[in-house]
Parts: sequence; C-alpha cells; structure tokens
Amino acid sequence: MLKKILFASMLAGSGLFAKDVIEFKDVNRIEAGKALKLPFQLQDAETRQVRLHMDVRFDWKTLFGYTYGMSVQLNGQPVSGARLLNKPLRFRTRNGGGSIWAAVDKNNYNIMYSPDFSDQIQTDEKFIYGLYEKDQQPYTFVLDLSGIASHVGTNELVIQSTYSVPLILRNVRIEIDEKKMPRLNDPAAMVRPAPAGPLPDHTLKPLPVGTPSLKTGSNGAVTVFGIPLESRFSLPGGKWLEVKSAGKMTAVQFPYEKTWTTPEYTVCRRISAENGRIKIADTFTNRRNQVTGVLFENTLLLPEKPIRVLLGGIEVNLPECKNPTHPSIFARLKSSAVAMVAEDDILRNQGYYKSSGNTIAAGDRNLGLPPNGSHTLEWSVYDLPNGDYYDFVNAVRRDWDSNFTWNGTLEFPYMGGGEPLMRWTRPPVPKKTVDDFLKERPVNLLMTHVASDISTSPSKATREKPFLGHGTAILGFQWWGAMTKNTVDAFRKYAPHVEIYAYMHKNLCSEPGNREKYQDSIAMDENSRTLSAREIYARYVPTPANSYGKKLAETYRYLVDGIGANIYMDEICLGVTEWAPYAEWDGCTVEVDPATHEVIRKLSIPNLLTKPWLEDMMKFLKSRGRKLLANGPPATRTLHRHHAMQFVEHGMGESGLVAAHFATPLAWDYSRGVPGFIHFRDSLDFGALALTWSGPWSVQCFPFTPMEIRPGYLIGKERIITRLSGKFGWNDRCDAEVYVYDGNGKQVEKPDVKIKNENGKTVFEVRMPSDHVAIIVRKKAL
Repeated sequence: MLKKILFASMLAGSGLFAKDVIEFKDVNRIEAGKALKLPFQLQDAETRQVRLHMDVRFDWKTLFGYTYGMSVQLNGQPVSGARLLNKPLRFRTRNGGGSIWAAVDKNNYNIMYSPDFSDQIQTDEKFIYGLYEKDQQPYTFVLDLSGIASHVGTNELVIQSTYSVPLILRNVRIEIDEKKMPRLNDPAAMVRPAPAGPLPDHTLKPLPVGTPSLKTGSNGAVTVFGIPLESRFSLPGGKWLEVKSAGKMTAVQFPYEKTWTTPEYTVCRRISAENGRIKIADTFTNRRNQVTGVLFENTLLLPEKPIRVLLGGIEVNLPECKNPTHPSIFARLKSSAVAMVAEDDILRNQGYYKSSGNTIAAGDRNLGLPPNGSHTLEWSVYDLPNGDYYDFVNAVRRDWDSNFTWNGTLEFPYMGGGEPLMRWTRPPVPKKTVDDFLKERPVNLLMTHVASDISTSPSKATREKPFLGHGTAILGFQWWGAMTKNTVDAFRKYAPHVEIYAYMHKNLCSEPGNREKYQDSIAMDENSRTLSAREIYARYVPTPANSYGKKLAETYRYLVDGIGANIYMDEICLGVTEWAPYAEWDGCTVEVDPATHEVIRKLSIPNLLTKPWLEDMMKFLKSRGRKLLANGPPATRTLHRHHAMQFVEHGMGESGLVAAHFATPLAWDYSRGVPGFIHFRDSLDFGALALTWSGPWSVQCFPFTPMEIRPGYLIGKERIITRLSGKFGWNDRCDAEVYVYDGNGKQVEKPDVKIKNENGKTVFEVRMPSDHVAIIVRKKAL
C-alpha cells in the first residue's frame, strides 16, 4: 500500500529544500461507519511540515449537497479544522448559504455528495449547493500534521466515515515539505492585537433617512425617490400589461392611488410615505367566479450598476431567490442604498427577488385570487443616503416593531442525564435542588428536551413503542409529563423568575398509529407524495379543520393547563416548507402556466396553511398568560407581530443568522465553556446574540432591548456587546460597568477601557485583541 517517493532537491533562493511524498495508492473507498488505518514513518529529527493530502467525496449518484461525514485522527489526536491548509474554513454555496468544513477545534469534516470529482459542482449555475468561490476546492483536503506526527516509530493515521454514506477517496498521500503552507484557519494565527491608533466610532447614531418623493405619468408609471419603478401584470394568453415610464412625469403628493383593469382582475395601487420609506399596497380583485392566477413583477431602474446586491441579506450566485423570513433585495450604490422588501404574509412567502445590470426586481408568479375575492400585497422601497446593509436592516427593524426586549439566558434542566435528570422525577423537588442548579447555571429560561420514555431503549424503539414523543405522542408520555410538571412546580415556588418551556414540534409525530389516524393531514410534496421522515416518525401539517390540527391543539393545552409550562416550538416555520396540492387551500397560492397564464392547479404553502392554527395557539397562550419560544425566524408578519423570541440553531450557519435579521437574531448552540464562548463571540459577526448559557459572560448579556445591530456588535437599551475595539456609547451621558473576556472566555482583570466625555456625551473607548469580547452594562443616566 505504501510507496515512498523522494523528489529531487530543488533550489530555493540560496538554500536547498527537499520534498518527500508517501503515497497510499490503493486507498479509494471507506464504507459507511468504517475506519481506515494508514501507518507511516518519518525520518529522525524531521523539521519539515508534514501534510495529509487527499480528495474525498460521498459515493452518490448525483450532486446533492453536503453533510459532516469524515473524521481524521493521527496517533489518537484529532486533526481539527484549524489545521486545514488549502482553503478557507468557511465556504459559501450558490444559493447564498454555506457552512464550515469543520470547526477549528473539531475533526469532523463536511463532505460533498457527488458522482465524481469533476468541476461540475463549481460550474453548474443551476445547482444551488454549488461552491462558486475561486479559493475553494470542494473535494480536496490538505491538513497540517506537524506537531502531532511522531518522528520516532510508526504514525497511525485514521480516516473514519462518520455518516451513513460511503466515502470515495483518491490521491491520498503524506507530504513532508520544507516549504511550509501557512495555517490560514488557525485562530492563534488570526488573532490581531489591540489597536494602538485612532478608534472607529461605533456610538449610537440616527439612521440615514431618505426623502420620499413621487412622480407619476398618465399610465400610472411612477418614480420613487427619483428612481423609475416599472411594473407588469399578467394578461390572458400569456400577454402582459406593461406599466413603464414614458412621457412627462408630474410630482404628486402622498398618498397616491391608481387602478388598472384587466379582463380577469383589477389592481388598485396605493402609495404612501412613512418613516422615510415609500409603502406600496397593491389590491388585486378577482372579476370572475373562478380562481384566477396573477403574475406580476416590479422593477427599479437604478441610476447605476450596484456595487453590491444582496438577496435575503446574502450574496447569492443564482438567477433569483426566495426567502420568507428575509423577503428583500438590497443594492449598494456609490452614494446610497436602495432596497425593496415584502411585508404582508402572502408576498413574503410567494415573492421572488432578482437583479440584472442596473435593475433590481421583486415579483410573484403564484398569486391566486378566490372567486370574486381579493388580496392586498404590501411592500416598501427604501433609499438610504450613504447607507449600508445594516442601516437597511435597522430601518426595517424599526418599521416592523422588532426591537422588543429579549430575555435570557437559556438552558436545559436535564443536561447530562443520570442524576441531573432523575433529580426532577421525585416530587416534591426540594429548594436546594433548584438553588444548586441556578448556582451552576444562573439562567432565566429553561427548555425541556423532547418527551422521552426511559423504559424504551432508543435502539429498540418502534412505531408502536417510540423512545421520543413527538407531536400528539406527548399526551401518552406520562413519565416525561410528570417530571416536567415537577420541574415547573419547583421553579414556580422557589425561582418564579425562571420561565420553563415545554418542547413541541408541530410537524413531527410519533404517536402509535398516527399514519392511520391523521391521513387528511399528512405532509406532501408538489407531486402529492408523502414527505419522508425517520422510520418511527411521520410529518403533518396541522390546521384548525384537519384531524391532526385538532389533536395537536389538545397537546399544547395539556402542556399549558396540565403541566403549567410555556411552549417551545421546534422548527416553527421550518418543519415542512414544500408547496403542495393539499385538500385544504391556503386561499392564495396557485401554479400558473407561464405560457398561457392559466391556473394549472391550487397549491398551499405550509406556513400560510398552518397560520390559522398557530393563531389559535397564540390566542390560547395569551389567555393563560403564557409565552412562545421558537426555533427559526417567523415566515409571516402575523407571527412576527406576536413578539416571540425565535432563535437560530448553530447548524443553520451564517445564512440562518442573517435570515433572522428582521426578527430576533438570537443564536443557539449546545456548546459550553470555550467552544460556547467562541460561538457567542462569532455570532456577533452577524449581528446576532447567543441566547444559550455557555459561561459567566452569558450572565451579562440579558435582558437586551435592541436599538441597533451591526456586524461585530449590538447596542441595546441595557447594554452594548462587542467583539470589536472602538468608541461606544448611547449618545447621552451615563454610567456603566465594563466586562471584557479573553479568547478563552476568562474575564480580563484590567481591561484597556477608557471612559471619556465628548461633546457632553459619555464615550467608552475599548481596546482589545480580536478574540476578546466586551460587554458594557449601562447603570444610569447622568
């Protein structure tokens, strides 16, 4: 298996260096869950860099995506992401998402699903998970083994398949090279010292505000903020009603209305101005006694080609994008920022966004009007002088009333299993148990795990005897219910400030016999095929009228009235997202023939179809004085307006945090200690605050009422949290206490913080290395 090749010595400047290569020529496959051990030896007193080089992919028939599927160890030590040499640790996909190849301190690597090692994954512009960045090598991994490779005896390299799909490998070799590749992903190499010169000004400032202006032509074409806005609406036979700027445009006052009539529907447009933005409400009214489909598109003709365009807050290398939680398109120009954002429930879920040349556009190809019915779709245009993306985000947050108080931090009461779990099963739970728990984890929120049955082994669970109780199965998990009630009762008695949330998933179900009981509620795809789930579970879409929705309502009532808990809803807008021809119609979604503009069929969007069910639940919670905590940002304005805290799981990555910018960009992770601090710190890069308790720093972060979120820091009414050095303040005079934590989460005893008075305002000057975090806790106004 081994073949050692000594490359000829090469002249490099005035010195000689040699490169040795140990090839593993017969290594080409690792079966799922198996490990491959590769021994090799180094010469004595070796000082050159030792590298593992290999190409790896999943054995898959098509391009599909990626997941964690390979771990690497050398001599029993993990070869972590910090040792990845040939590409940046973070990668982006064509749809604007992405992830990391591995955590800097973990050795489990993301692997691509692919039928071969070709460049199709980079060149196929239709493949949404394609890696388009030039500095990424999708299949190649070069890992630094220096420092853990032994120069005495035999080294044992172990490559492990960690997923249920085999690995395909090629070009596996060890390189021993005097010419060292830099550790571009090593945090130790990336930490910058505290700045010594002038500091950037990050104090709270007013947002840039455009001056709304409106001109109109005889056909109803308009300019907004001096920018031509063109619209087109579908007509029968595949034709279009085009509303383009032409002729003389006349300035008009707000509000302005214009109506267009087509053979099948009318459009009444109302344009108004509010908070420096221009609001547009388009009311579509059906003129027929049958369902009518509407396609439309609105385009802004910008004065120049944008410097940068973001769809849903991220750079997307796709023709267009949809994102109901961040329904927007943003264009950065030389002296301003222009954006379009959908606001109502329907357009947020149906709308698409695209750009070309000097235009940005937003449209809808799926609007369905009920017989003689109507829908009003609302959207806004922003023009922010010298503004940036985060100015736009903060303007939307202001206009959407998103800046309500976040409470934290969050923890699980049952962490660790064993005695940490069993202590809640013996009623009544003593005060000491509650006090000891809060001494170890001083939190304000507790969230239970999924209902479970300890009498069933996870490996022996069946549909008839599940280990986890999802959905309506919760009603049958009496042991878990009793334990949760004990916990709720104890905290309500001894620590009433702690809110307890009981786990619930509105789409997953493990109730025995559920497939027979709830056939009218089964989740489907666009071809009416049942959506897959794990063998024991099934997926459903609850509505007030269907059988699963009615039974699931009994479940949340039990959690609130029977146990006394608040509700934690997992994957609230993520559990089922596929549009499908359900028996119940959402009342607004259709598939339209792009050639004829005729309705092909009715469809329903799960987040619209289940909206009335969620509204019933929210009404019930409020009647009981209870709250909702959820995983994933809201996909409707209706849900957003309830002001529930909705966090983003770590696995959703950068794109997940950005998708929450208009709502509650709260980050969630299981990590504690140093990994937890790193998650907390790195989340700040995207204007997000970690909700979960991970160490002493967490205690200083809440409550938090956001005033401004920025990349690297957040300003709240109660505190400022930053990983950036700079000048901070609330644009007033105040007293505050400053806490600084180093790269390992340890509090710095003597931080470099100066408190100054500038123009009658208190300014906090913070200087710290780039791996530190400062928390400025406001005390009182002066």
